[in-house]
Amino acid sequence: MCWQTDRLYFANPPVLTSAGVASGIDLALAIVRMDCGVAAALEIAREMVVYLHRAGGQSQFADTLAAQYCQDGQLQKLMDQLFNNPQNPWTLESMADYLGLTPRTLSRRFVKETGCSPVQFLERLRVKRASDAIAAGASIAKAMGLTGFKDFQQMQRAFKRQLNVTVGEFSNRFQAALPDQTS
Repeated sequence: MCWQTDRLYFANPPVLTSAGVASGIDLALAIVRMDCGVAAALEIAREMVVYLHRAGGQSQFADTLAAQYCQDGQLQKLMDQLFNNPQNPWTLESMADYLGLTPRTLSRRFVKETGCSPVQFLERLRVKRASDAIAAGASIAKAMGLTGFKDFQQMQRAFKRQLNVTVGEFSNRFQAALPDQTS
């Protein structure tokens, strides 16, 4: 068996293991789902106020946490703007203009501070926000509007790069986990 760093947990009895404490909750819900069915797992997830099933590939979002610990005040200012306004039509040039830097200087400093480029950071933030919105029941169109994706194809490519799933696959996963609201 090899390491699979983009998986939250591995559940193939007799081997059951999680990537960490939070993903241990995901694993526990998967075990309940295997043993007692989806309805029982969904009830527990609702009680705990967690997703029934998160998509794998979550490790890449750790770099968005860098914004919370950024030591560079100027970059922190930009990250705050990106977090508060991901729907804005940001480009590398507009981010650099916002800080009064050249795109090259911004990129160099951003990579040094966070380990990724400003454009990669923004895409990861947008995918995270869009996936959270979809998981909470928002339509794909609404998620696009909240996050600044110009069109569905841009969002689709970003989901494939960041989560290794299509928007439709992600949406279907979570639509099955949402309670039926027709009754």
